[in-house]
Amino acid sequence: MSTKQYYLGIETSCDDTAFALYRSHGGAGSAGNTDNTGNTGNTGNIVASGVISQDEIHSQYGGVVPEIASRNHILKLQSLFARTMAEAGITPSQIDAVGVTNGPGLVGSIFVGLSYAKGLSYALNIPLYPINHILAHAMVTMLDNPSLRLPFLSLVISGGHTHIFYISESYEMHLISRTIDDALGEAFDKVAKGMGGPYPGGPYLESLANTISSTPLKFTPPMRGNKDFSFSGLKTASLLAYQKNEHSFSNIDAHVALAFHQCAVASLTEKVTHGVNLARATYGHVSSMVVSGGVACNGRIIQALTAHSKPLGLDVFFPSPYHSTDNGDMIAYTTYLMDTSKSVAPLMGGDAMELNAYSSLPS
Repeated sequence: MSTKQYYLGIETSCDDTAFALYRSHGGAGSAGNTDNTGNTGNTGNIVASGVISQDEIHSQYGGVVPEIASRNHILKLQSLFARTMAEAGITPSQIDAVGVTNGPGLVGSIFVGLSYAKGLSYALNIPLYPINHILAHAMVTMLDNPSLRLPFLSLVISGGHTHIFYISESYEMHLISRTIDDALGEAFDKVAKGMGGPYPGGPYLESLANTISSTPLKFTPPMRGNKDFSFSGLKTASLLAYQKNEHSFSNIDAHVALAFHQCAVASLTEKVTHGVNLARATYGHVSSMVVSGGVACNGRIIQALTAHSKPLGLDVFFPSPYHSTDNGDMIAYTTYLMDTSKSVAPLMGGDAMELNAYSSLPS
């Protein structure tokens, strides 16, 4: 039986500096694989969590500047770690394991968090777990939805990724489909910037779209009949429509925002259908799908995917708004899952010091 109690998570994959501490109430012995599916379940809770955002810093540039993000992580890590320990009411010596994002993301930013985690692992003589950022986004949804069990489909829609994975009982990620160019969140940001809006662009475009009920503008969903995503053409079509009709509509920005949403939703629902069919043909019956990443907060997308999933015989789960964006909870909880399930061997000593960062998903 595991006697580990406190799992620290460190997340610095982009421009948010995040720590969290997950406290297990039982360890492997009581969490168990009681359903014989490899599901460890949730036998604890987050006892401390904090995020320091850099949105205000990067908004003046219209997007994240990697070098600035890395430097700001360095400035914030120690104070946020101290705050996390104080909030949890424990000392660093009580931490039993540390997990850290080692990819995918901005390599410079990841290295900052990774170096800090290596230092803690070495100084405290505790195991270090490398955590896949995309997997963690999916797994943290289990904290918000206790009935969710593996295996499931994972639709990741964020600023850097638009992918569908099949995630097995042993936390293996099998790629079903991906974007061949821009991620959906990236397209949101670029369209908003092109219309003079703020960064990040998703909430801005959603608020604009909600001010009208219909629009004569129509964009054709890209790559119809193909399992993969593409949003570069939608981005370009939206910006061209804005420039062409800027003086023809009193609220052209709202019309572009609504047409953008309608096209994005049509693309997402079509690709989900492809993904479900491919996953079931390859891996057997799939009854659940997790939608994660920053764009998972979008109300129109939540409504559309929920309605679309029902006729597919698919239960769809969304994380809380806090867990949709980058956070430490997802790393701390996934670290706990890795440790109690024994699906990933922890790193110690020299092996931990050799852990590297990577910028993209493994091929």
